[in-house]
Amino acid sequence: MTECHSLEGEFAGFKRLDADTKRDQLIGVLEHHGNSLAWIDSIITWDIYDNALGQAAKQVFKTPFSLCMMSIISQAVSLIHQIIPGSDLPLEFIFDEHGEAESMLLSAYRILKGKLPDLFLNVGNVLFQDDKVTIPLQCADLLAWQVRRNYLQLPEDHGRETVPYQRLRRTVSRVLSSRWNEAELKKAHKAIDARCGMQ
Repeated sequence: MTECHSLEGEFAGFKRLDADTKRDQLIGVLEHHGNSLAWIDSIITWDIYDNALGQAAKQVFKTPFSLCMMSIISQAVSLIHQIIPGSDLPLEFIFDEHGEAESMLLSAYRILKGKLPDLFLNVGNVLFQDDKVTIPLQCADLLAWQVRRNYLQLPEDHGRETVPYQRLRRTVSRVLSSRWNEAELKKAHKAIDARCGMQ
């Protein structure tokens, strides 16, 4: 989506209309299959992360991305149990590549899964792959980019949801979103601390 927006990388040489048309065609594919899709997102800012967590917790999470990843995993597990009560289906999560942050994300996941096994029941591998190879990640990238843009309320959007965001939002019937604020993160930190011994 960054390349689509900036007309660089894979979209180098595209005209604005052509890039938007290609994006809209992908949204059209998702609209066609909307009944079998779910929307899960999680947003946190660096200042909330810095102010709400103590040093010991930061040694576990290491990056705000970890909190978002854990939130998406837990929301997905919750959704599966809503759709199929009592399900013990094994789950595997594939995220877009995050470069050097991947080892930190995996470390946080392994620590929390070890300390809070009930929250990650049936969750197996957490993998990172290139969205140019793992095509469904392009759909996740499309959603993440639009969610972030909507959250930031960019001046050029005049405080309104973009048409791509609206189309995606109408496409799926199941939407799970988490917006971390400082009070909620402190509360969650205390709950995790009581079980994991983080300060």
